[in-house]
Amino acid sequence: MSENQSKYSSKKIRAISNTSSFPVLVHYVLYIGLLEFVRPQILSLMKKSGIITTENFDLFLQYFTIYLIIFPVTMLVFYITRGRNNKIKLKQCFHKPEKSIRWITKWIMIAFAVIMIVSAVSVIPLNILKQVTGLNFISSDDVFFGSSPVATVPNYVVNIVPSIIFAPIIEELLFRGLIFNNNQKLGELFAVVTSGVLFGIWHQQFSHAIFASTVGMLCCYLYLKTKSIFPSMILHFIINVRALIIKSFTSNIDFNSIKSNPIEGVMDNLFPILLFLCVCLVFGIITIIGLVFFIMEISHHKESFRFSKGEFEISTVKKTLVYFSAPITIITYLCYLYSMITLLF
Repeated sequence: MSENQSKYSSKKIRAISNTSSFPVLVHYVLYIGLLEFVRPQILSLMKKSGIITTENFDLFLQYFTIYLIIFPVTMLVFYITRGRNNKIKLKQCFHKPEKSIRWITKWIMIAFAVIMIVSAVSVIPLNILKQVTGLNFISSDDVFFGSSPVATVPNYVVNIVPSIIFAPIIEELLFRGLIFNNNQKLGELFAVVTSGVLFGIWHQQFSHAIFASTVGMLCCYLYLKTKSIFPSMILHFIINVRALIIKSFTSNIDFNSIKSNPIEGVMDNLFPILLFLCVCLVFGIITIIGLVFFIMEISHHKESFRFSKGEFEISTVKKTLVYFSAPITIITYLCYLYSMITLLF
């Protein structure tokens, strides 16, 4: 490759990188502006006006702002800046899947198994870092989505709507329908990894970064292989439902009584503990089945792991260095890393 061709490729790769990062940077700015500055002012005015504001109302206001204001604006920014010129349209996502229901079911189970293993393994280094540094690399909610209590009906409603309805639809449209599609020119596997990692840091927590990145990569894989957004939405939905189920069952267990008096505490919480163990058993069985399918896929269907190289004939290392040297991408990652670090203190 000539020097001029190399410069042209680097310029194109940085442009693709900036295009993918810019809407996520806009999301960050809107999130900080609306949730950190505007929301407290709204709540303060409501309290002064004598309007009752509860924790559930605050959560509702946050979710409403994120999913019905910030995300639509973010996707509109992508379309206005580059999506229109690159002929990337959301309606392209809603094709009928090119794979059979059997294939999709199998790979959703494989994805679920991989996500569960990664989530369990990632806890180990995070806990070690927490013990060594004393910083909160991992919360009591471990690496699963959702930190709000869901033991009451209002809490169920507040958490269910955004977690299992808005998130699987709207997040998939941005990160898979737009950003992943935009990155595919750089190569399918490269797009899967970079789009997944961006999805991971978007969650702004070290405890979620590895887990969410894995979810993002596997959602990208499902979208790539089926040419449809629906399978990735289903996987996203299942992962979030699982998190809500686990949170719901554990919220009914009094862990303080178990710590203070293990035998009596267990007996007092026997029913919710048994329900929790049954749920874990079901998820465990699904994970084992998914692992079996994964091993079979590796042994007999190696074509499932083949990816196109994209338009640029340069090494993956150089492509990665160029991609992450794009100015908007650098700013975006620095902003989210800053948020992740501030949450440690």
